Amino acid sequence: MIKFFLATEYPTFSTTTEGYKVIEKQGNEFQKLLWGENGLEERLSSVNTHNFEGNIDLVLFEFYLNPIDNLAIKIDKKPIDYRQNEKALGIRISITNDNFFNLKEDKIKLLLGLMIEKVNLLNDFIKSKKIEFNVVSFRNFLVEIK
Repeated sequence: MIKFFLATEYPTFSTTTEGYKVIEKQGNEFQKLLWGENGLEERLSSVNTHNFEGNIDLVLFEFYLNPIDNLAIKIDKKPIDYRQNEKALGIRISITNDNFFNLKEDKIKLLLGLMIEKVNLLNDFIKSKKIEFNVVSFRNFLVEIK
């Protein structure tokens, strides 16, 4: 199963009413991409992670909109986590104006591209934790969605 988590940060530079409106608009736009009609959740709802030859029950993509500096550093240092009791992989992705909102390309394609970038980091992680999961098949599946 593939699921999504979304967290919106309110950095100090956005304490003005206008700043909050921009962040709220970005959050609403992003929610529609994930959970709206023909959003990623709908497109991925039939996927069983066991199709990727492993013992992973859940792949959770964790999106952080405009993370504050401390959180962004943590995401960059540790973008992937494994929760053994839940048999779940957590993949953290920072979404910012520079890598998403200010770009003119198709937003679903951009989002999938960011997801694939992080999935490309899974091979070494999977090997180090001795987790059974076919990263190549999972990556190829995401590429085909584009």
